[in-house]
Parts: sequence; structure tokens; C-alpha cells
Amino acid sequence: MGVSPFAHGLDRAGYRFVSRASSDYRLCRPLSRAEEPRDRCPERWDDEEARRSLREQVVKHVACPDGVLVLDESEFARENGKFVGAHRIRGSQGSPTHMQTGIFLAYCGSRGRGYLDRELYLPKSWVDHRDLRAASGVPGDVRFITRPEMAQRMLQRALEHDLPHRFVAGGPTFGADPGLRRWLSARREAYVLGIPDDQTVTIEGRMIAAGYAAASLPGQSWRAGDQGGASPPWAAVKLDAVRGDARGARGFEGWERWLIACRQPNSDTVMCYLGNARANTDPADLAEAVGAYQRVRTGLREAREAVGLDRFAGRSWEGWYRHMTVALMAHTVLCLARDGGRTLYGGDHGAYH
Repeated sequence: MGVSPFAHGLDRAGYRFVSRASSDYRLCRPLSRAEEPRDRCPERWDDEEARRSLREQVVKHVACPDGVLVLDESEFARENGKFVGAHRIRGSQGSPTHMQTGIFLAYCGSRGRGYLDRELYLPKSWVDHRDLRAASGVPGDVRFITRPEMAQRMLQRALEHDLPHRFVAGGPTFGADPGLRRWLSARREAYVLGIPDDQTVTIEGRMIAAGYAAASLPGQSWRAGDQGGASPPWAAVKLDAVRGDARGARGFEGWERWLIACRQPNSDTVMCYLGNARANTDPADLAEAVGAYQRVRTGLREAREAVGLDRFAGRSWEGWYRHMTVALMAHTVLCLARDGGRTLYGGDHGAYH
């Protein structure tokens, strides 16, 4: 596998993505139209092929039995609402700003981390605006779905390929959604998902806010984080089993639910996570899954500087997906090389097959 110039052709995002063989990935440097006419490039963008290539990169170089499927979201500042999917929010200083939101599915384990999928969130106001859709090239079959529904769709695609993993992990955007949690439980997928502090949990028959329960844990309940960054400082308390409700949510025999409280890196801030795992699972394993989630979050921030994840025009639907694909693949290569190229060039070195 390699990242190298492939100097012909130019798309609206300024990149070419080509997979001529299952293990040959190339990123094209930006070219001006004067350098290379657009009509000389025979290949057309294939999103399914791009997703397959991302997955193959993970399978070949990163997959391992202790892997974690990680959901995360990232926002990209834009000048105005004409950029595909850009929605207006209030900034930290109270002034309005526009943001694009990307939903990402990553993979993190002892052999490294990589990326499996990416989706651009389109607010309902955008989906319903025919002129904006046409100007940005949004396909006609794209409909509004929530961020957790996007996450479920990406997980569904990944799970069809039997990637080895122990947990699904993610932040409160996903953990606060009961539909996603029920879907994972029905598939017997162990998960550790962030939840809001005010979400109610049940401990020894008492209903209590998760944040209050975490703050009430005695000092001796806390465990030091792993020095290698596998897990943050954490504490855990077992939750009462779910007996069922009118919507059909229920606990499964042989499974246990946990409240995992984790301190943020370099901070006293405590985040709450809801864990659902097979009975007798060591809560330290749940904390390690939270550590995988935090490493992916850190990686997405690093990718902005390392490979320009946020440096793109972002006006067109296709351009957004092209840029995200090549940037995520490049960042995976850089991470593997930084970690010593354990699986990057030659030899299986424990690779999953």
C-alpha cells in the first residue's frame, strides 16, 4: 500500500482517488485545470469502491481481535449556508456561524487505528431545499435521517463484513438515542456509548441521573488510567437489569449493564458512558473501549493539521466525500508509519485474515 502522486485528472475537490488493485491506493495531488484537462481522465468516482478501499485498508493493516468500532462526529466551519449541508449555529462568542457535520466510523485496536466509513449529515432544512440540493449535486434519493440513524447505517455496512471487534463505542450523540441502543442489543453487540449527565439510570432500585451517580462514586472506586493510553482514569458501577417496556426494549439473559465514569484527558471533567456487555466482562475492558473512542477523537483532530481534513472547498456533495476518503486514508498511513510501520510494508505481523 502507498500514498503517491497520481498526476492526471482533476475533480471538483482537487483530488483523484484510484484503486487499480485491491492493495494499491493512490492520492492525486491537486492540479490546476490548465495543467490537466478534465476530459483526459477516464475514471469516475465510485463511492462504494471508495468505501471498500477504506475497509480493505483496515482489514489488511489494523484489524485485530481486540478491535473497537468507534462512532464519532466532527464539525467543519464554513463561510455561509451555501456549502453542502452547512447549518447555522451560535458560536462560542454568541455570533452565528455555519458548520458542516461529518459522521465517522473508525476502527481502533492494539495494531493501530483506521477509518471505515464517513457520512455527511444533511439537516432537514437542507434536504427540503431543492435549489440548494441541485447546486451542490445532492443525489435525488438522499432523504433526511438523524445522526444516530446514519451511525446505524454505517455500522450495518461494517458488520456485514465480519470485522473482528469486541465493542462498539461512541459519544453522547449516539448513546442518548434509545433506538440505536436497542438495535445494538438486538444484534448482541456489546457497546460503550456516551450519555448525557441528566440521563436516568437505575442503581439498586433507585433511579438517578448518570452525572449525579458518577459524582457520588467514592474515591476508592476510581482506577488509574493505563499509562499507554489504553484507558483513561475510570470508575464503574453495575446497573439494574432492564426488564422491558412498552416499546419492546429488554435486557437479555447473560448480559449486564454498566455506568462507566471516565475523566477527560488533562481535565477533571467526568464523562458518563452506558455499557452493555456479556456477563462477567471485566469493566476494565469497557474502560479500554472508552480509551479507543478518545484516541479516535484525538486522531480526527490531528487529521486536520496532518492531512488537511478540514481544508477543502466543501461546496459539493461528491467533493465532500472525495476529500474525506483520501484524507482519512492518508491519515491512517501516517499513523501506521508513526507507530513504526508494524504492518504497513510487508509481512502479516499478526494481520487478520
